[in-house]
Amino acid sequence: MSRPVNVAIVGSLGYTGIELIKILSKHQGIKICSITSETNYSKTISEIIPEFSSFDLPILIKRSELDFNSIDVVFVALSSGDSKEFISKIINKSKIIDLSGDFRLQDINEMEKWYGKSEITNKGNNPFTYGLSEINRIKISKSSNVSVPGCYPTSILLPLIPLIKNSLISKDDIIIDSKSGYSGAGKKFNLDNLINDKFLNLYSYKTNNHRHIPEIEQELSLIANRKINIFFNPHILPFERGIFTNIYCKIENGNNSNKIENFLEEFYKNDSFIKIEKDKDISIFDVIHTNLCLIKVIKKQTKNRILLQCVIDNLVKGASGQAVQNMNIMMNFPENQSLEFII
Repeated sequence: MSRPVNVAIVGSLGYTGIELIKILSKHQGIKICSITSETNYSKTISEIIPEFSSFDLPILIKRSELDFNSIDVVFVALSSGDSKEFISKIINKSKIIDLSGDFRLQDINEMEKWYGKSEITNKGNNPFTYGLSEINRIKISKSSNVSVPGCYPTSILLPLIPLIKNSLISKDDIIIDSKSGYSGAGKKFNLDNLINDKFLNLYSYKTNNHRHIPEIEQELSLIANRKINIFFNPHILPFERGIFTNIYCKIENGNNSNKIENFLEEFYKNDSFIKIEKDKDISIFDVIHTNLCLIKVIKKQTKNRILLQCVIDNLVKGASGQAVQNMNIMMNFPENQSLEFII
């Protein structure tokens, strides 16, 4: 394609929509031709978010005003439920990258249980590819519709998939503890639950009942060729962004922490966004405003159990950054284009 790729962003004023605008505005191969808001249409985005005053962006419009004759790729940054309702009206009109959870699950019964029914999948088929970029590149490159993984699953699957696939760790008794900044709960989250004039709070929620569980189990089971169950305990942190995940698992086949660390380093040696940290502790500070994923293998293992740690920015690698990474793969751009630098 000799001309720039025309891109629309639906749901431009949420956390992930704002991140998409920041990232895509630096992309030299695309043009942001449309951005939408159902409540602030006919305004410039800088009227609502002054930091965009220097950006060359179109006026906000309603979703119904989108002209798909001039759109090559649409990023759908709506909440689950709203997303599938909108996508049902535009499927096959352009390439679609969906940031909600509506199309992540391949089992239609599981999808309906956790996200409700969809007109698109009522014939028993999900037309979306699961967009875990480093794992599913080939499928993504051939897809017209991609579903961006959840933020928690991204931080969990990137460390686990290579180890499960190659039988370095047990497929049973996997325990996961993740802590996320409050932006993962969306713009409507009540900060009074976390922050007041004296104290900061931290709490777990939906313990072993979070809708990211079937997504994680789906991808692990697929790679293992058998059903895998996990125990998952998510928490909300009193700051905006970042995820810190701890994964407790059992070592298989006489392996040890050094072998696992070296294996992960070799597996991801050609992936510029994934780093295996050997020499120092990792923290959310290391990845804020980047598309990086840092993985740490804790060396002080207990008997046959090992601890894996992973940090990502939930709004970038866990959402909008991975969405753009998927677009780059789909449209044959360099995979790191517009994602090389801190936002």
